[in-house]
Amino acid sequence: MFRFKLLFLLYSILLFSCTNQPGLDLQPEAISTTVVIQEGIFLPAEMLVHEDLLLITDRSNNPSVSIFQITDEETYKPIKQLGREGRGGGEFLAPNTLLFNKHTNKVYVFDIGGRKLVPINQQLEFETNSEKIIEMNGMPDGIHAISDSAYAITGIFVGARFGLFENTGYSLKETATFGEFEPTGIELNSFHEAAAWRSGSVYSESSQKLVLFNRYANRAELYDLHGNLLTYHESPTHGKPKAEYVNDEFVFSDDAIVSYISVAADNDRIFALYSGKSYNSETSGEGNLVHVFDWDLNLVTILELDHDSISITVDEKSGLYSIQNSADVAIRFAQLHDM
Repeated sequence: MFRFKLLFLLYSILLFSCTNQPGLDLQPEAISTTVVIQEGIFLPAEMLVHEDLLLITDRSNNPSVSIFQITDEETYKPIKQLGREGRGGGEFLAPNTLLFNKHTNKVYVFDIGGRKLVPINQQLEFETNSEKIIEMNGMPDGIHAISDSAYAITGIFVGARFGLFENTGYSLKETATFGEFEPTGIELNSFHEAAAWRSGSVYSESSQKLVLFNRYANRAELYDLHGNLLTYHESPTHGKPKAEYVNDEFVFSDDAIVSYISVAADNDRIFALYSGKSYNSETSGEGNLVHVFDWDLNLVTILELDHDSISITVDEKSGLYSIQNSADVAIRFAQLHDM
């Protein structure tokens, strides 16, 4: 039997009204199993499931990446830990994002601090001689492979929502930036405007579509790789970031919220972890609602997890992995039903 809370029900009715939607099939709690990792990971950031491996980046940067073999949904066997803080080969300033490039058949670690892309080979070692330095004007966040030598990167770009980068040998060089910002009604300088619209992202290789989910507003945007905005979803409330200047300092307003905190996708669906909490809340970086979209950005359903999570990923078998913020690192797994 479905278990709803009044506020959740009201929120679901109001959510995403920019296009007409049929009645949402609200899902009951996604019941998860738990694996507690007591050693080796301190500040987990993002996860990637590749074949039978689970990779997790660590903001503590000691190590930078931990790799586990998934024996079953309740057993993750530690295999290897890689990386440390630094600027040398196999060293990172802010290891955050993990990427699998189908064109090169390799997993990569994206260092958003050092602005470099580092491949991991089949022996689960860094290919330090194949590191790519990213030449860009902006602060990177997410990265997506669009070929064996070209990438779409999201982050904080002055005057743009995302950029395209091509392999020039030693580096990835910015070739173009795309996407206009939706006016917020607030007079912000160009950098602060980009910061207010900071977004997580997913990419569909088959349709060459890039979807951005804003962290500080209830808004998602679907682009092609030419920067054309194809469609969007926006809530009637908190549809735009709320920020201001206080004593000449850029701050988010007292009534600002944190919206989408993590996003993942498979071939059919996009899964966006939603917070909805006040920006000033100590737990604003956690959430237990997952908004499920198709690749045309139609909202299909909303899942309610049985725990708060800081990050999610999915596998190719409708499995949803999430990181629970707890004293020990807890990885939760939920097998999703057909949606």
